Amino acid sequence: MKELSRRNFLISTTLPMFPYIYKSTNKQNATNILLIISDDLNNYTSYLNCDPKLLTPNIYSLQKQSITFENAYCQYPLCHPSRTSMLTGLYPFSTGVYMSEQINPTELPILPQYLKERHYFTAGIGKVFHPKYNIENVWDFNFELYDNLYNFINKKDDPLSAQNFCYGPVDISVDDTHDYKIVQQACNFIQSQKNNPWFLAVGLHTPHTPLFAPQKFFKKIPKNIVKKPTVPDDDLNDIPDAGIKLVTKYDKTNIHQLVLERNIWEEIIHAYLVRIAFLDELIGGILKNLEESGMLNNTCIFLCGDNGWHLGEKKRWQKFTLWQEAVKVPLIAHLPNGYKGGLTIKEPAGLIDIFPTITDILSLNKPENLEGKSLLPLIEKQIENPYVVISQIENNNFAFRTKRYSYIVYYDGSEELYDYQSDPGEWNNIAHLEESQKIKKNIISSLPENQRAKLASIINKDIFHL
Repeated sequence: MKELSRRNFLISTTLPMFPYIYKSTNKQNATNILLIISDDLNNYTSYLNCDPKLLTPNIYSLQKQSITFENAYCQYPLCHPSRTSMLTGLYPFSTGVYMSEQINPTELPILPQYLKERHYFTAGIGKVFHPKYNIENVWDFNFELYDNLYNFINKKDDPLSAQNFCYGPVDISVDDTHDYKIVQQACNFIQSQKNNPWFLAVGLHTPHTPLFAPQKFFKKIPKNIVKKPTVPDDDLNDIPDAGIKLVTKYDKTNIHQLVLERNIWEEIIHAYLVRIAFLDELIGGILKNLEESGMLNNTCIFLCGDNGWHLGEKKRWQKFTLWQEAVKVPLIAHLPNGYKGGLTIKEPAGLIDIFPTITDILSLNKPENLEGKSLLPLIEKQIENPYVVISQIENNNFAFRTKRYSYIVYYDGSEELYDYQSDPGEWNNIAHLEESQKIKKNIISSLPENQRAKLASIINKDIFHL
Protein backbone atom coordinates (compact mmCIF):
# COMPACT_ATOMS: atom_id res chain seq x y z
CA MET A 1 0.00 0.00 0.00
CA LYS A 2 1.25 3.47 -0.83
CA GLU A 3 2.81 5.38 2.05
CA LEU A 4 1.48 8.72 3.16
CA SER A 5 3.11 11.70 1.54
CA ARG A 6 3.98 14.66 3.79
CA ARG A 7 1.11 16.61 2.23
CA ASN A 8 -1.42 13.86 2.89
CA PHE A 9 -0.06 13.30 6.37
CA LEU A 10 -0.82 16.94 7.12
CA ILE A 11 -4.28 16.52 5.63
CA SER A 12 -4.94 13.35 7.60
CA THR A 13 -3.98 14.99 10.88
CA THR A 14 -6.89 17.39 10.44
CA LEU A 15 -9.31 14.45 10.37
CA PRO A 16 -10.81 13.04 13.57
CA MET A 17 -8.73 10.21 14.98
CA PHE A 18 -10.03 7.11 16.73
CA PRO A 19 -9.29 6.25 20.37
CA TYR A 20 -6.20 4.11 20.83
CA ILE A 21 -7.05 2.82 24.30
CA TYR A 22 -9.54 0.00 24.40
CA LYS A 23 -11.52 -1.09 27.47
CA SER A 24 -11.99 -4.79 26.72
CA THR A 25 -10.26 -7.57 28.65
CA ASN A 26 -10.80 -10.15 25.89
CA LYS A 27 -7.83 -12.28 24.93
CA GLN A 28 -5.55 -11.37 22.05
CA ASN A 29 -6.56 -14.42 20.00
CA ALA A 30 -10.26 -13.52 19.96
CA THR A 31 -11.77 -13.44 16.47
CA ASN A 32 -11.90 -10.01 14.84
CA ILE A 33 -14.58 -9.15 12.27
CA LEU A 34 -13.90 -7.08 9.15
CA LEU A 35 -16.83 -6.12 6.91
CA ILE A 36 -15.99 -4.40 3.61
CA ILE A 37 -18.96 -2.96 1.69
CA SER A 38 -18.61 -1.70 -1.86
CA ASP A 39 -21.21 0.64 -3.37
CA ASP A 40 -23.08 -0.65 -6.47
CA LEU A 41 -20.73 -3.59 -7.11
CA ASN A 42 -22.58 -6.18 -9.16
CA ASN A 43 -21.68 -9.82 -9.61
CA TYR A 44 -19.69 -8.93 -12.75
CA THR A 45 -17.67 -12.13 -13.03
CA SER A 46 -20.59 -14.11 -14.41
CA TYR A 47 -20.92 -12.35 -17.76
CA LEU A 48 -18.11 -9.90 -18.45
CA ASN A 49 -15.02 -11.09 -20.28
CA CYS A 50 -12.60 -10.14 -17.54
CA ASP A 51 -9.48 -11.87 -16.29
CA PRO A 52 -9.69 -11.51 -12.49
CA LYS A 53 -5.88 -11.55 -12.27
CA LEU A 54 -5.89 -8.34 -14.32
CA LEU A 55 -9.00 -6.63 -13.02
CA THR A 56 -9.23 -7.78 -9.40
CA PRO A 57 -6.01 -9.53 -8.35
CA ASN A 58 -6.48 -8.76 -4.64
CA ILE A 59 -10.08 -9.94 -4.52
CA TYR A 60 -9.04 -13.01 -6.55
CA SER A 61 -6.32 -13.77 -4.01
CA LEU A 62 -8.81 -13.40 -1.16
CA GLN A 63 -11.24 -15.76 -2.91
CA LYS A 64 -8.61 -18.50 -3.04
CA GLN A 65 -8.47 -18.36 0.78
CA SER A 66 -12.20 -17.87 1.31
CA ILE A 67 -15.74 -19.04 0.60
CA THR A 68 -17.44 -17.44 -2.41
CA PHE A 69 -21.23 -17.35 -2.51
CA GLU A 70 -21.95 -17.44 -6.20
CA ASN A 71 -25.67 -16.71 -5.87
CA ALA A 72 -25.90 -13.99 -3.24
CA TYR A 73 -28.56 -11.28 -3.34
CA CYS A 74 -29.23 -7.98 -1.63
CA GLN A 75 -32.62 -7.43 -0.01
CA TYR A 76 -33.26 -4.07 -1.68
CA PRO A 77 -31.50 -2.59 -4.76
CA LEU A 78 -30.80 0.78 -3.11
CA CYS A 79 -28.06 1.54 -0.63
CA HIS A 80 -29.92 2.78 2.49
CA PRO A 81 -32.56 0.02 2.75
CA SER A 82 -30.03 -2.62 1.66
CA ARG A 83 -27.47 -1.64 4.29
CA THR A 84 -30.15 -1.34 6.94
CA SER A 85 -31.32 -4.87 6.17
CA MET A 86 -27.75 -6.21 6.20
CA LEU A 87 -26.84 -4.59 9.51
CA THR A 88 -30.08 -5.55 11.27
CA GLY A 89 -30.53 -9.06 9.86
CA LEU A 90 -34.11 -8.13 8.99
CA TYR A 91 -35.98 -7.80 5.71
CA PRO A 92 -37.09 -4.32 4.60
CA PHE A 93 -40.73 -5.30 5.15
CA SER A 94 -39.76 -5.77 8.82
CA THR A 95 -37.47 -2.74 9.23
CA GLY A 96 -39.91 -0.46 7.40
CA VAL A 97 -37.00 1.09 5.48
CA TYR A 98 -37.81 1.36 1.78
CA MET A 99 -36.33 4.69 0.74
CA SER A 100 -35.40 7.36 3.28
CA GLU A 101 -36.95 6.13 6.54
CA GLN A 102 -34.89 6.38 9.74
CA ILE A 103 -34.86 3.39 12.07
CA ASN A 104 -35.11 3.49 15.85
CA PRO A 105 -32.00 1.69 17.19
CA THR A 106 -33.82 0.74 20.40
CA GLU A 107 -36.39 -1.28 18.47
CA LEU A 108 -34.21 -3.32 16.10
CA PRO A 109 -31.08 -5.47 16.48
CA ILE A 110 -28.07 -3.68 14.97
CA LEU A 111 -24.89 -5.66 14.31
CA PRO A 112 -22.29 -3.15 15.59
CA GLN A 113 -24.41 -2.41 18.67
CA TYR A 114 -24.83 -6.13 19.31
CA LEU A 115 -21.06 -6.65 19.20
CA LYS A 116 -20.33 -3.51 21.20
CA GLU A 117 -22.50 -4.85 24.00
CA ARG A 118 -20.38 -8.00 23.94
CA HIS A 119 -17.12 -6.12 24.47
CA TYR A 120 -16.05 -5.73 20.86
CA PHE A 121 -14.59 -2.41 19.85
CA THR A 122 -16.73 -1.22 16.95
CA ALA A 123 -15.51 1.10 14.21
CA GLY A 124 -17.42 2.31 11.17
CA ILE A 125 -15.18 3.93 8.56
CA GLY A 126 -16.53 5.36 5.31
CA LYS A 127 -20.03 4.70 4.01
CA VAL A 128 -21.38 1.90 6.19
CA PHE A 129 -24.90 3.04 6.92
CA HIS A 130 -26.04 5.64 4.42
CA PRO A 131 -24.41 8.86 5.73
CA LYS A 132 -27.76 10.64 6.09
CA TYR A 133 -29.04 7.85 8.31
CA ASN A 134 -25.97 6.82 10.29
CA ILE A 135 -26.53 5.63 13.86
CA GLU A 136 -23.51 7.10 15.59
CA ASN A 137 -23.95 5.61 19.05
CA VAL A 138 -23.43 2.04 17.81
CA TRP A 139 -19.80 2.87 17.06
CA ASP A 140 -16.88 3.32 19.44
CA PHE A 141 -15.25 5.14 16.54
CA ASN A 142 -16.95 6.52 13.45
CA PHE A 143 -15.36 8.27 10.47
CA GLU A 144 -17.37 9.35 7.41
CA LEU A 145 -16.15 10.94 4.20
CA TYR A 146 -18.10 11.61 1.01
CA ASP A 147 -16.69 10.64 -2.39
CA ASN A 148 -14.80 13.72 -3.63
CA LEU A 149 -14.87 12.48 -7.25
CA TYR A 150 -18.33 14.05 -7.45
CA ASN A 151 -16.45 17.34 -7.62
CA PHE A 152 -15.41 16.54 -11.20
CA ILE A 153 -18.99 16.42 -12.52
CA ASN A 154 -19.69 19.17 -15.03
CA LYS A 155 -23.45 19.01 -15.34
CA LYS A 156 -24.08 21.86 -17.77
CA ASP A 157 -27.24 20.93 -19.67
CA ASP A 158 -26.38 17.27 -20.23
CA PRO A 159 -29.16 14.89 -19.07
CA LEU A 160 -26.67 12.11 -18.28
CA SER A 161 -24.43 14.29 -16.15
CA ALA A 162 -27.50 15.62 -14.37
CA GLN A 163 -27.95 12.08 -13.01
CA ASN A 164 -24.24 11.74 -12.13
CA PHE A 165 -23.93 9.36 -15.07
CA CYS A 166 -20.43 10.52 -16.01
CA TYR A 167 -17.26 8.60 -16.74
CA GLY A 168 -13.61 8.93 -17.65
CA PRO A 169 -10.15 9.63 -16.19
CA VAL A 170 -9.76 12.61 -13.87
CA ASP A 171 -6.70 14.55 -12.78
CA ILE A 172 -6.35 13.33 -9.21
CA SER A 173 -3.82 11.06 -7.53
CA VAL A 174 -4.99 7.92 -5.77
CA ASP A 175 -3.97 9.24 -2.38
CA ASP A 176 -6.02 12.41 -2.84
CA THR A 177 -9.26 10.46 -3.27
CA HIS A 178 -11.51 10.16 -0.26
CA ASP A 179 -11.80 6.40 -0.68
CA TYR A 180 -8.03 6.22 -0.21
CA LYS A 181 -8.34 8.28 2.96
CA ILE A 182 -11.00 5.88 4.19
CA VAL A 183 -8.54 3.03 3.61
CA GLN A 184 -5.85 5.00 5.49
CA GLN A 185 -8.12 5.29 8.49
CA ALA A 186 -8.98 1.60 8.32
CA CYS A 187 -5.31 0.60 8.20
CA ASN A 188 -4.43 2.91 11.07
CA PHE A 189 -7.26 1.40 13.07
CA ILE A 190 -6.06 -2.16 12.42
CA GLN A 191 -2.53 -1.28 13.48
CA SER A 192 -3.74 0.36 16.70
CA GLN A 193 -5.92 -2.58 17.80
CA LYS A 194 -3.41 -5.43 17.71
CA ASN A 195 -4.31 -6.83 21.13
CA ASN A 196 -8.04 -6.28 21.00
CA PRO A 197 -11.02 -8.07 19.43
CA TRP A 198 -12.80 -5.63 17.15
CA PHE A 199 -15.50 -5.20 14.55
CA LEU A 200 -14.45 -2.93 11.69
CA ALA A 201 -16.88 -1.99 8.91
CA VAL A 202 -15.34 -0.21 5.92
CA GLY A 203 -17.59 1.35 3.29
CA LEU A 204 -16.00 2.30 -0.05
CA HIS A 205 -17.83 4.40 -2.65
CA THR A 206 -16.42 2.66 -5.73
CA PRO A 207 -17.74 1.64 -8.24
CA HIS A 208 -20.79 3.91 -7.70
CA THR A 209 -21.30 6.69 -10.25
CA PRO A 210 -19.78 8.99 -11.30
CA LEU A 211 -17.53 6.49 -13.08
CA PHE A 212 -14.40 8.55 -12.60
CA ALA A 213 -11.00 7.20 -11.57
CA PRO A 214 -7.40 8.38 -11.56
CA GLN A 215 -5.75 8.18 -14.97
CA LYS A 216 -3.48 5.27 -14.00
CA PHE A 217 -6.41 2.84 -13.90
CA PHE A 218 -7.68 3.81 -17.34
CA LYS A 219 -4.18 3.08 -18.65
CA LYS A 220 -4.01 -0.20 -16.75
CA ILE A 221 -7.31 -1.74 -17.91
CA PRO A 222 -7.47 -2.22 -21.72
CA LYS A 223 -10.72 -1.52 -23.53
CA ASN A 224 -10.57 -4.82 -25.40
CA ILE A 225 -11.68 -6.73 -22.30
CA VAL A 226 -15.12 -5.14 -22.57
CA LYS A 227 -17.96 -7.45 -23.59
CA LYS A 228 -21.42 -5.98 -24.03
CA PRO A 229 -24.20 -8.07 -22.51
CA THR A 230 -26.67 -9.68 -24.91
CA VAL A 231 -29.97 -7.79 -24.87
CA PRO A 232 -32.74 -9.24 -27.07
CA ASP A 233 -34.76 -6.57 -28.86
CA ASP A 234 -38.01 -8.00 -27.50
CA ASP A 235 -36.70 -8.56 -23.97
CA LEU A 236 -39.28 -6.28 -22.34
CA ASN A 237 -42.29 -7.55 -24.31
CA ASP A 238 -43.27 -10.09 -21.64
CA ILE A 239 -42.76 -7.77 -18.66
CA PRO A 240 -45.99 -6.73 -16.90
CA ASP A 241 -47.00 -3.07 -17.11
CA ALA A 242 -46.51 -2.78 -13.35
CA GLY A 243 -42.89 -3.87 -13.75
CA ILE A 244 -42.18 -1.33 -16.49
CA LYS A 245 -43.83 1.46 -14.49
CA LEU A 246 -41.87 0.53 -11.38
CA VAL A 247 -38.42 0.58 -12.98
CA THR A 248 -39.04 3.77 -14.97
CA LYS A 249 -40.94 5.89 -12.44
CA TYR A 250 -37.77 7.50 -11.04
CA ASP A 251 -36.09 8.12 -14.42
CA LYS A 252 -35.25 11.70 -15.24
CA THR A 253 -34.21 10.66 -18.74
CA ASN A 254 -33.99 7.48 -20.82
CA ILE A 255 -30.36 6.60 -20.15
CA HIS A 256 -30.32 3.56 -22.42
CA GLN A 257 -31.60 5.54 -25.37
CA LEU A 258 -28.92 8.19 -24.89
CA VAL A 259 -26.23 5.52 -24.51
CA LEU A 260 -27.27 4.02 -27.85
CA GLU A 261 -27.53 7.40 -29.59
CA ARG A 262 -24.07 8.40 -28.43
CA ASN A 263 -22.59 4.94 -29.07
CA ILE A 264 -20.93 4.86 -25.62
CA TRP A 265 -22.07 1.47 -24.30
CA GLU A 266 -18.58 -0.08 -24.33
CA GLU A 267 -17.03 3.09 -22.94
CA ILE A 268 -19.33 3.06 -19.91
CA ILE A 269 -18.71 -0.62 -19.22
CA HIS A 270 -15.00 0.04 -19.48
CA ALA A 271 -15.27 2.91 -17.00
CA TYR A 272 -17.22 0.67 -14.61
CA LEU A 273 -14.51 -1.99 -14.83
CA VAL A 274 -11.86 0.67 -14.25
CA ARG A 275 -13.69 1.69 -11.08
CA ILE A 276 -13.64 -1.96 -10.01
CA ALA A 277 -9.87 -2.07 -10.59
CA PHE A 278 -9.57 1.03 -8.40
CA LEU A 279 -11.70 -0.68 -5.76
CA ASP A 280 -9.50 -3.77 -5.88
CA GLU A 281 -6.36 -1.76 -5.19
CA LEU A 282 -8.03 -0.13 -2.20
CA ILE A 283 -9.17 -3.48 -0.83
CA GLY A 284 -5.68 -4.85 -1.40
CA GLY A 285 -4.28 -2.13 0.85
CA ILE A 286 -6.55 -3.19 3.71
CA LEU A 287 -5.80 -6.90 3.26
CA LYS A 288 -2.06 -6.31 3.06
CA ASN A 289 -2.15 -4.24 6.23
CA LEU A 290 -4.16 -6.92 8.01
CA GLU A 291 -1.66 -9.60 6.97
CA GLU A 292 1.38 -7.53 7.91
CA SER A 293 -0.18 -6.81 11.30
CA GLY A 294 -0.34 -10.56 11.93
CA MET A 295 -4.13 -10.61 12.30
CA LEU A 296 -5.26 -12.25 9.08
CA ASN A 297 -5.58 -15.72 10.60
CA ASN A 298 -7.79 -14.60 13.48
CA THR A 299 -9.98 -12.23 11.47
CA CYS A 300 -13.23 -13.13 9.80
CA ILE A 301 -13.70 -11.06 6.63
CA PHE A 302 -16.92 -10.42 4.74
CA LEU A 303 -16.61 -8.62 1.40
CA CYS A 304 -19.78 -7.68 -0.47
CA GLY A 305 -21.56 -5.13 -2.64
CA ASP A 306 -24.61 -3.41 -1.19
CA ASN A 307 -26.59 -3.93 -4.41
CA GLY A 308 -25.97 -4.69 -8.07
CA TRP A 309 -25.89 -2.42 -11.12
CA HIS A 310 -27.30 -2.80 -14.62
CA LEU A 311 -24.96 -2.33 -17.58
CA GLY A 312 -27.67 -2.24 -20.25
CA GLU A 313 -29.39 -5.55 -19.48
CA LYS A 314 -33.17 -5.24 -19.80
CA LYS A 315 -32.30 -1.86 -21.39
CA ARG A 316 -31.60 -0.53 -17.92
CA TRP A 317 -28.67 1.21 -16.26
CA GLN A 318 -27.82 1.67 -12.62
CA LYS A 319 -30.10 -0.18 -10.15
CA PHE A 320 -33.63 -0.15 -8.71
CA THR A 321 -35.04 -3.24 -10.42
CA LEU A 322 -35.80 -6.76 -9.16
CA TRP A 323 -33.90 -8.37 -12.03
CA GLN A 324 -30.71 -10.15 -11.12
CA GLU A 325 -28.26 -7.49 -12.33
CA ALA A 326 -29.58 -5.09 -9.69
CA VAL A 327 -29.88 -7.54 -6.80
CA LYS A 328 -27.16 -10.15 -7.36
CA VAL A 329 -24.01 -9.18 -5.49
CA PRO A 330 -20.56 -10.54 -4.72
CA LEU A 331 -20.31 -12.12 -1.26
CA ILE A 332 -17.01 -13.53 -0.03
CA ALA A 333 -16.42 -14.89 3.48
CA HIS A 334 -12.91 -15.46 4.80
CA LEU A 335 -13.04 -17.53 7.96
CA PRO A 336 -10.29 -17.58 10.59
CA ASN A 337 -7.20 -19.61 9.68
CA GLY A 338 -8.37 -19.90 6.08
CA TYR A 339 -11.03 -22.49 6.95
CA LYS A 340 -12.65 -23.93 3.78
CA GLY A 341 -10.55 -21.64 1.60
CA GLY A 342 -11.28 -21.79 -2.12
CA LEU A 343 -14.80 -23.14 -1.66
CA THR A 344 -17.57 -21.92 -3.99
CA ILE A 345 -21.19 -22.28 -2.85
CA LYS A 346 -23.96 -22.16 -5.44
CA GLU A 347 -26.87 -22.26 -3.00
CA PRO A 348 -28.72 -18.95 -2.61
CA ALA A 349 -27.69 -16.54 0.13
CA GLY A 350 -28.56 -13.01 1.15
CA LEU A 351 -26.74 -10.06 2.68
CA ILE A 352 -29.29 -10.45 5.46
CA ASP A 353 -27.42 -13.65 6.41
CA ILE A 354 -24.19 -11.92 7.39
CA PHE A 355 -25.43 -10.95 10.89
CA PRO A 356 -26.50 -14.48 12.00
CA THR A 357 -23.40 -15.99 10.39
CA ILE A 358 -21.17 -13.74 12.48
CA THR A 359 -23.00 -14.71 15.67
CA ASP A 360 -22.42 -18.39 14.82
CA ILE A 361 -18.74 -17.83 14.05
CA LEU A 362 -18.30 -16.12 17.43
CA SER A 363 -20.49 -18.74 19.20
CA LEU A 364 -22.80 -16.04 20.50
CA ASN A 365 -26.54 -16.21 21.02
CA LYS A 366 -28.26 -14.39 18.19
CA PRO A 367 -31.17 -12.01 18.65
CA GLU A 368 -34.40 -13.98 18.49
CA ASN A 369 -36.03 -11.92 15.75
CA LEU A 370 -33.30 -12.16 13.10
CA GLU A 371 -34.75 -13.14 9.72
CA GLY A 372 -31.47 -14.00 8.05
CA LYS A 373 -30.02 -17.49 8.34
CA SER A 374 -26.51 -18.51 9.29
CA LEU A 375 -24.44 -19.60 6.30
CA LEU A 376 -22.22 -21.88 8.38
CA PRO A 377 -24.32 -25.01 7.72
CA LEU A 378 -23.89 -24.43 3.98
CA ILE A 379 -20.15 -24.00 4.46
CA GLU A 380 -19.62 -26.97 6.76
CA LYS A 381 -22.06 -29.50 5.27
CA GLN A 382 -22.22 -28.28 1.64
CA ILE A 383 -25.81 -29.45 1.37
CA GLU A 384 -28.59 -28.40 -0.96
CA ASN A 385 -30.61 -25.60 0.52
CA PRO A 386 -34.35 -24.94 0.06
CA TYR A 387 -33.74 -21.40 1.32
CA VAL A 388 -35.64 -18.67 -0.56
CA VAL A 389 -33.93 -15.27 -0.69
CA ILE A 390 -36.28 -12.28 -0.79
CA SER A 391 -35.57 -8.92 -2.42
CA GLN A 392 -38.02 -6.07 -2.71
CA ILE A 393 -38.65 -2.55 -4.04
CA GLU A 394 -40.90 -0.16 -2.16
CA ASN A 395 -43.20 -1.94 0.27
CA ASN A 396 -45.14 -4.14 -2.15
CA ASN A 397 -42.94 -5.49 -4.97
CA PHE A 398 -41.01 -8.68 -4.28
CA ALA A 399 -38.60 -11.15 -5.85
CA PHE A 400 -38.15 -14.68 -4.48
CA ARG A 401 -35.06 -16.59 -5.53
CA THR A 402 -34.07 -20.20 -5.17
CA LYS A 403 -31.07 -21.84 -6.74
CA ARG A 404 -33.06 -22.49 -9.92
CA TYR A 405 -35.87 -19.93 -10.09
CA SER A 406 -36.63 -16.23 -9.81
CA TYR A 407 -40.24 -15.36 -9.02
CA ILE A 408 -41.22 -11.68 -9.08
CA VAL A 409 -44.59 -10.38 -7.85
CA TYR A 410 -45.55 -6.73 -8.34
CA TYR A 411 -47.96 -4.57 -6.35
CA ASP A 412 -50.92 -5.40 -8.59
CA GLY A 413 -50.33 -9.16 -8.48
CA SER A 414 -48.70 -9.37 -11.93
CA GLU A 415 -45.77 -11.74 -12.15
CA GLU A 416 -42.52 -12.85 -13.72
CA LEU A 417 -40.97 -16.30 -13.39
CA TYR A 418 -37.58 -17.32 -14.77
CA ASP A 419 -35.92 -20.72 -14.84
CA TYR A 420 -32.17 -20.20 -14.53
CA GLN A 421 -31.51 -23.74 -15.73
CA SER A 422 -32.77 -22.89 -19.22
CA ASP A 423 -32.83 -19.09 -19.07
CA PRO A 424 -29.91 -17.64 -17.07
CA GLY A 425 -30.42 -14.22 -18.68
CA GLU A 426 -34.02 -13.85 -17.45
CA TRP A 427 -35.28 -13.36 -21.00
CA ASN A 428 -38.39 -15.58 -21.02
CA ASN A 429 -41.13 -14.90 -18.49
CA ILE A 430 -42.93 -18.21 -17.90
CA ALA A 431 -45.20 -17.08 -15.06
CA HIS A 432 -48.33 -17.50 -17.18
CA LEU A 433 -47.74 -21.15 -18.08
CA GLU A 434 -49.93 -23.77 -16.43
CA GLU A 435 -46.94 -25.88 -15.43
CA SER A 436 -45.48 -22.84 -13.62
CA GLN A 437 -48.27 -22.67 -11.03
CA LYS A 438 -46.81 -25.54 -9.00
CA ILE A 439 -43.34 -23.99 -9.18
CA LYS A 440 -44.62 -20.69 -7.78
CA LYS A 441 -46.55 -22.43 -4.98
CA ASN A 442 -43.49 -24.48 -4.03
CA ILE A 443 -41.37 -21.34 -3.81
CA ILE A 444 -43.87 -19.56 -1.55
CA SER A 445 -44.44 -22.64 0.62
CA SER A 446 -40.68 -22.79 1.27
CA LEU A 447 -40.82 -19.45 3.10
CA PRO A 448 -41.00 -19.53 6.90
CA GLU A 449 -44.62 -19.30 8.03
CA ASN A 450 -44.18 -15.96 9.82
CA GLN A 451 -42.64 -14.36 6.72
CA ARG A 452 -45.36 -15.83 4.51
CA ALA A 453 -48.00 -14.34 6.80
CA LYS A 454 -46.39 -10.90 6.60
CA LEU A 455 -46.21 -11.06 2.82
CA ALA A 456 -49.79 -12.29 2.52
CA SER A 457 -50.92 -9.15 4.33
CA ILE A 458 -48.98 -6.99 1.86
CA ILE A 459 -49.57 -8.74 -1.48
CA ASN A 460 -53.14 -9.30 -2.59
CA LYS A 461 -52.61 -12.60 -4.38
CA ASP A 462 -54.07 -16.04 -3.71
CA ILE A 463 -50.69 -17.75 -3.84
CA PHE A 464 -49.71 -16.12 -0.53
CA HIS A 465 -52.74 -17.56 1.28
CA LEU A 466 -51.70 -21.20 1.38
